[in-house]
Amino acid sequence: MNGRGSNFPILHIYPQKYHHDEAIIIGRREGLERMKATIEKALETGEGNCTAVTSDIESYKLHIFINDEAPNSDFWRTLNLPYVDFVDDGIILGGDDYLIYEIKNSKDLRETCSVIEEDRKRSKIMQGKIMEVIERNREKNRESENERRDQERIKTILNLIFDIWQQHSDMRFFQLLEMVKYQYSSKNNDIGKRTDIGKDEGGIEQPLLFVDLFNVKIEEFESFLKGFLQQE
Repeated sequence: MNGRGSNFPILHIYPQKYHHDEAIIIGRREGLERMKATIEKALETGEGNCTAVTSDIESYKLHIFINDEAPNSDFWRTLNLPYVDFVDDGIILGGDDYLIYEIKNSKDLRETCSVIEEDRKRSKIMQGKIMEVIERNREKNRESENERRDQERIKTILNLIFDIWQQHSDMRFFQLLEMVKYQYSSKNNDIGKRTDIGKDEGGIEQPLLFVDLFNVKIEEFESFLKGFLQQE
């Protein structure tokens, strides 16, 4: 993993948190060269994309587009700002919206606005219906769930995870869960560890690594969590 031979195109892109903050890009040479080639393609054709991975070997797609319109054009005024703590206080579209609706300029935006508004309305309606179904199912399943699950064990597991998170408070929640899964697998003969090879749109093979603990007994996992806390 630490050597060059693994050829992982690791590329971390850290956006600004607020205006005037620094934006930072950190990557292995493979990742930076892939980003460079994508920028060159975008400069030549107007857009480009590639697949990169983060250091936990989770792949993602990088899209780069060109738009040379003025900053006060509809295109730039409607596109949300790239700050992490940006608050949407109006009719703002994200970069993913521009990608999905193939918006490349202000003309595309004006032609697509009505479609986006209708999609958002339908989405809200569907969300409401889905929540109604979920709530009905919760009511139907509540009694049977209570019978099937050991409520005290659920509390114990959650409390153990809470205690571990307090010891690693700099981690994001799902980052913490991934760390715990990998630790469990490593201490149990790599149980659940999966490797695979995928391909990006350019046909380039990408290594995949993940841990699947679906079949692990909860009693064994509880014992591991308690031991993990004692070691920490």
